[in-house]
Amino acid sequence: MQLNSKRLKVFWCAQSENRNHPADRRRFGWFLNRSNLIEVKNIEESDVVYFSIASDLSLIKWQLENRTLIGAKEKKFIFDFCDSLLSMSNIQSYLRAILYSFTKYKYSIFSLKKTILACLRLCDGIVVSSYEQEQIIKNINHNVHVIPDSFSDEFNFKNNQYKSHEINLLWEGLSSGNKDCFERCAQIAQLVSNKSKRPVKVTFVTDLDYYLISNKYFKTSTDKILNKIFSQFTVSYNLKKWTIENLNYAITRSLVAIIPIGNNKIMRAKPENKMILFMTAGLPVISSDTLAYNRVANLTELNCTAKDNDQFSNLICDLLDEELSGKHIRKGKEFVLSTRSEEVLLKKWWNLINSIF
Repeated sequence: MQLNSKRLKVFWCAQSENRNHPADRRRFGWFLNRSNLIEVKNIEESDVVYFSIASDLSLIKWQLENRTLIGAKEKKFIFDFCDSLLSMSNIQSYLRAILYSFTKYKYSIFSLKKTILACLRLCDGIVVSSYEQEQIIKNINHNVHVIPDSFSDEFNFKNNQYKSHEINLLWEGLSSGNKDCFERCAQIAQLVSNKSKRPVKVTFVTDLDYYLISNKYFKTSTDKILNKIFSQFTVSYNLKKWTIENLNYAITRSLVAIIPIGNNKIMRAKPENKMILFMTAGLPVISSDTLAYNRVANLTELNCTAKDNDQFSNLICDLLDEELSGKHIRKGKEFVLSTRSEEVLLKKWWNLINSIF
């Protein structure tokens, strides 16, 4: 019997109270809205506990280790681990453990990495969003499911080939912790301007505030950070607050989206979600040559990953050719439809639910 016909009760530890965080609405929230699962507000009433890296992992770990003691022997736990925090250094792990123990966790922990590993080992099912993550996690827990994000509720396939003498590049994401990416965007834009002999502007759709620690402490202005960086170059930038509306508008006014990533191990181990977002929106995208992005480039047969800033700029200049730009848009759409349609994703989610019972 397939469990998708049963009325399972789920306690969901969402990342945001209003369920509007991208990791909520593009992942489990997307599935929950299309399923017959019943969400309950009391964990004791649930058949399934669905949690993520944003949850209180100290509490989750305690519950997993004491299932029999708390009368939750039959309760199933699913860990949405769509991040790359196992790549963090030991010192990063200890520092985050100290911070979280004082600010967000019920119990003190001494290593975030060890706490994550314990939750991964003890839970009943794990969700990741890339095959590279699956290869790592399946050595810890055999029940791992690769389920990509869905962007279909936010973006529509369009043929975005905006024509302008000015070359408009687009970057989106969280601002905090991404100063290195901002600097790389400016450097790439300058190279594109030098090679094309045209003005270049980078639009950043991101948070207006920049936090120096943990996306929460020591706030400054993102515009202040960007202004300091771009004052060293002849290219310009435009800062837009992150909203779906602003991002959709910026997409229609851009030649290409760029995803430059430095040598940070955590960043380089992330899945390909951002590339898929732009493919869904119908915009060509050039990214750094991480494992996940290279896999998508090979599957789509697109030359869309770069090893350094110079190659980034060359690939961007190539997209001034309208025919090549159209090819990127077409192949991106074909890839998304074949690997991330609603039918494909729903099947993956139900396979996960069925696997834990």
